[in-house]
Amino acid sequence: PTKLMLELGKLKSINIYFSGHIENPGINLVHPFSDIFSAIVQVGGINDKGSLREIQLIRNGKIIDKVDFYSFFMDGKNNFSNIKLIDGDVIHIPNVKNRVLISGEVNRSSTYELLLNESISDIIGYASGFTSDASSTLILSQVIPVKERSSDDNARTSIAVNFKSAELTILNNGDSINVLSIPSVDSEVIVYGRVKSPGKYPAMNNTLKNILDIAGGFDDPIFRKTIREDELLVLRQNSNKFYSTQIAVSYKDADQFKLEQNDKIFVYEDINYKNNPTYRVEGEVFKPGTYPIGEDKITLREALSLAGGLTELSSEKNLTIKQEFTTVDDGGNEITTSEPVNSVTLDFQIGSNSVIIASPFENVVRVEGNVYNPGLVAYDRGLTMSQAIVQAGGYKPYSMKKRAYVQKANGEIDKANLFRGRTKRLSPGDTVIVPLNPDPSDFDITTFVADLSTTLANIAAILLIVDNQK
Repeated sequence: PTKLMLELGKLKSINIYFSGHIENPGINLVHPFSDIFSAIVQVGGINDKGSLREIQLIRNGKIIDKVDFYSFFMDGKNNFSNIKLIDGDVIHIPNVKNRVLISGEVNRSSTYELLLNESISDIIGYASGFTSDASSTLILSQVIPVKERSSDDNARTSIAVNFKSAELTILNNGDSINVLSIPSVDSEVIVYGRVKSPGKYPAMNNTLKNILDIAGGFDDPIFRKTIREDELLVLRQNSNKFYSTQIAVSYKDADQFKLEQNDKIFVYEDINYKNNPTYRVEGEVFKPGTYPIGEDKITLREALSLAGGLTELSSEKNLTIKQEFTTVDDGGNEITTSEPVNSVTLDFQIGSNSVIIASPFENVVRVEGNVYNPGLVAYDRGLTMSQAIVQAGGYKPYSMKKRAYVQKANGEIDKANLFRGRTKRLSPGDTVIVPLNPDPSDFDITTFVADLSTTLANIAAILLIVDNQK
């Protein structure tokens, strides 16, 4: 009779490359039967800047699948278990694009990641819907995109909206939603005057300060200077409804002032406020906004310093200045125009109504020199020098690995040895340069040790297999 002997050996782990916002990026060994979720767990998980919804599986340089963990976390649907990993796959965790906070009368108040074109209706679904005490009124606080702002004084707007009329509203990164409770009676107050968003607001259990903060302006130091905050006026309707009582309140006492149904709030402009000349800083600085020039002249260098300096996503070469002018047409309408300022240096003196723009780098890094695929690679925050080289195909033979260096966007040379270079973080606009050894006969001890270690490991593995077969 024919006999079959089946002997099971050890399962061989597979090498998976992890890049992006992962706790332990780089090459890691994982169990051969791992799916994407368990592989990520084995290397420590995704960090707080990483996306849970756009995880990429890259094979042979192409994205073959994208995974959204929300369906698993929210509904228990495992739609990724049938995606099998093979040796050499890359799991990339991109930066999270949109996070929105929802609070109040929902079943799971939290901050959620939204994909592009997801709306208020979607985030309410992620929050498991409304509670039984939820009102149809939402307080929607939105961040206005930089390109759409007239100034950073108006960077955020808060409005009370009805859910049915706003459920398809697209949300941006940093927006927040507060779902209000059902009031005991249908009540509202109205804000008039010198606030950023005058209009109707729900009165239930609200103080005057809460409503004024939602209406906007008191949290903006420059805008606040134009307000008579020591003399706010509340008109309150008497029970007989024949006349209203005038109540004067200062902003410092507004937190103790309880509003009632149908209150009318008047915020007056301070006519004695001197409109000092100002300039505006936009783009890649740590503290964008509008700043007063004061009596002394101010240079571009000083203006950038007051704005907190440039972020890592820009440089002095990316600075532009515009001068804004306001004219009045025949119909009495104000028209604002702007003209670029040429030949700007850091000692340039800023004038009234100047706009300083710190433009970001293109979101790429260039890899040049002795690599297999020199050119541009996509930049993600946290990208290291060695990861960029891997994305460019890796080192070719006779690369001078320990002499690889980074040229910053401003032209500065930042050299890195082999070991430091593996974890050196790059910035957009950087160029990684891998030199070629002009004389391959030169003995490079670092390269020799690295190559020798790999060779010895392979020999050891072969000897172990041969030994097991004896």
